[in-house]
Amino acid sequence: MSIRANVPKLVFGICLVPGILAFLACEDEPLAPESRPSVLTVEPTHQWAGGEVRITIVGFPFEDEDVVVAGEDTLEVFDRQLFLLGVRLPTDANGPTPISVLRNGKAIGRVTTEAYGFEKTRIYPDRLAHYITEFPLEWGVAVVGPAYWEESDIPEGITWIHLSSGMHRRFASTPDPSLERMYRTGVDPVSGELFFEFRGSDGSDRPNVHRATIVGGQLVDLGWVTRICNRWGCEPLAGDIWVAHEYLYTCRLAAGPEPKACEFIEHLNGDDPQWIRRLWSADVALIQHAAFRMSTGEFAYWLGGQEDSRHVQWSSKVTTDEGRGLFYASGGGMSRDSVSGYRIHALNGSDGSRIRSSAVIEADSYHPVLGFDPVRDVILIHRPDTRTVEVRDPLQFRLHGEIKLPGHPDSWMEALILVDDDTDRAFIVYSGAWKDSAPVAGTPVISIRLPPS
Repeated sequence: MSIRANVPKLVFGICLVPGILAFLACEDEPLAPESRPSVLTVEPTHQWAGGEVRITIVGFPFEDEDVVVAGEDTLEVFDRQLFLLGVRLPTDANGPTPISVLRNGKAIGRVTTEAYGFEKTRIYPDRLAHYITEFPLEWGVAVVGPAYWEESDIPEGITWIHLSSGMHRRFASTPDPSLERMYRTGVDPVSGELFFEFRGSDGSDRPNVHRATIVGGQLVDLGWVTRICNRWGCEPLAGDIWVAHEYLYTCRLAAGPEPKACEFIEHLNGDDPQWIRRLWSADVALIQHAAFRMSTGEFAYWLGGQEDSRHVQWSSKVTTDEGRGLFYASGGGMSRDSVSGYRIHALNGSDGSRIRSSAVIEADSYHPVLGFDPVRDVILIHRPDTRTVEVRDPLQFRLHGEIKLPGHPDSWMEALILVDDDTDRAFIVYSGAWKDSAPVAGTPVISIRLPPS
């Protein structure tokens, strides 16, 4: 045995002895691990709730028994190395989130990251019970739709909600019981004009519709105009090309300040007021699963094409990616899939062909609601089965975050995701919402904080 093994480790240096300063051999007594100086850092410092962060350490290595906690939550460690730990944030995190690494019950270091997730649920007093339409604004985002009283199935005017500021107004329609309130509030996507009340024929088979706009939170009545509306509603597809929701047909308004005719273009089967997703970069408006050219009003294609239609159970929840000219749609997977769930499909806006699809995402439901954030370049996927919003990239469909949604309704007629870059928020608006086996007396809106762009 080596003699050196039986003697204390000696370090030559300057040692202090009472009254003497001399060069002596000094014994180096090691510190306990939790007493050693350590430095922890975390990346990224801004992350989605439920997203991955990595903690690095300087001073001494991590050990297999080290535990990572955020508040009362013990975090999942998906990557464990000598000087690095990869963990997932809690799905309910929002705001500054302190993270501690514990060894033997004691913290060996702490870091803080900013998490972005669920902010609040607000119930607006007027109940949107059917179809929600986005209202164009220069600042923020807003929606408009027929207003309903409690469980009544009869619309009583229109409700406008400026989600970014929280301003909301209910406007009574013309107080004439003989007039039909429309089940969908038509909106010009450029000018913001509203078409919300149907008067019927003026005696020459030309229907009239009430027109208005909203300025400074006030309804400005623009009177009656001749359009192709019926009780299901109508609106401009783009410019002078109009679409009627019942029977689903398009026409071009005749020239002139007050056109009295609309030249027929296309007719497809339809019934209730269908939603519209306009993809301006591809000159296409998708109405349910039928795509129309906005410049001509002509039918373009069926969503996914005939081949996919035989294999994919398409959801009606579609969102747009203007930069890439794509639709993102959810579908129930392929018929040969053995795993229940859904896929996310990227579809070419010009012809509807499928460009790429995600792997099957296991779920109890294949009808999630989709939204797209072009600034952060992520797809927001509202899953009713898990009551969460998944954040996925649009290329590989990799999961970036998972946001828990407290106050999530049990069911709804329609849900719409709107991204507001002016306030760095995403809003989920529910119409016809039910909670605890009863209709919600109003319109629930969930707001989610978005990371800085």
